[in-house]
Amino acid sequence: MQVLGSDVFNNLGSVVVAVSDVKEGETLLTVGVKTETGEQYALDIRQGYLQRLTIPPGIPVVLDLNPKPHTDVGFGGKGLRGRVKVISGRLGIVIDARGRPLKLAVDDEARVAQLRSWLWSLGG
Repeated sequence: MQVLGSDVFNNLGSVVVAVSDVKEGETLLTVGVKTETGEQYALDIRQGYLQRLTIPPGIPVVLDLNPKPHTDVGFGGKGLRGRVKVISGRLGIVIDARGRPLKLAVDDEARVAQLRSWLWSLGG
């Protein structure tokens, strides 16, 4: 109990996973972002990408998720939109639109570039 009550476990952030059968690079989701500090903006998420929202840790954020008809973001089916309140963590908030299962390049150089791109997206 002492460990759980301490700051040993850090909140790395919330992750929204969008699963879709649209082509790589196509927009599959629009995310409306509203922070407790009053900041508001919207962004389009494309298939095959990771998007990191760099919001300071501990800030409550409301996300309006508006998926395209062939995209599931966890509200009970494809195309269903919704609103969720999350708390930003050390990585902020991550929108993962890489699909499942992850598709890794077969070529070694291309795969390394792909992994580096994902790492870079997360601030690495």
